[in-house]
Amino acid sequence: RPSDVKTGAYQTFALSVPVERDEPTIRVKLDVPEGLASVTPTVKPGWTIQTEKHGEGEDAMITAITWTGGEIGVGYRDEFTFSAKTPDQPTDLQWKAYQTYENGTVVSWNQQPTSEEKEGSTTGPFSVTKVAAYSDQDLALKSTDSKVENAQQTADKALYTGVGAFILALITIGMVIMHKRPQVK
Repeated sequence: RPSDVKTGAYQTFALSVPVERDEPTIRVKLDVPEGLASVTPTVKPGWTIQTEKHGEGEDAMITAITWTGGEIGVGYRDEFTFSAKTPDQPTDLQWKAYQTYENGTVVSWNQQPTSEEKEGSTTGPFSVTKVAAYSDQDLALKSTDSKVENAQQTADKALYTGVGAFILALITIGMVIMHKRPQVK
């Protein structure tokens, strides 16, 4: 995450790791997509961070980040974050990750997103982030559109609940009136 970012901007990225097996996750590795610069992992208490680099000195680029030493329990999820500068040109960032369970099973999230995931499989689709020449206004509008859609869904639910309550009240009033009406003998 996120699914859309602006070109040439510093961005915080989050890798969400759910535990989908009956074993805790004990290691997470992320291949850093080509084109990201100034990659800086966020300290995560309980986990040790190791990076793989290509190049030397100031020109060295982080190509992978591995978190070890911690644990994500069965039925839970966790997030691993880092910041980086996005590429200056529009592109798609492909996030390939590798999740290691306590029993040694490695699930590779490195397949095309169109590939089907099968129950018990040790592979899955990678995530994609679109890097585009968005303006700050474009990103703000996207965020606003999403919030408006969520608000509309909430308003619709409230309307339906209100209409249902009104109908129920009418039925109840009708039943009370019918029950209190004097009966002719």
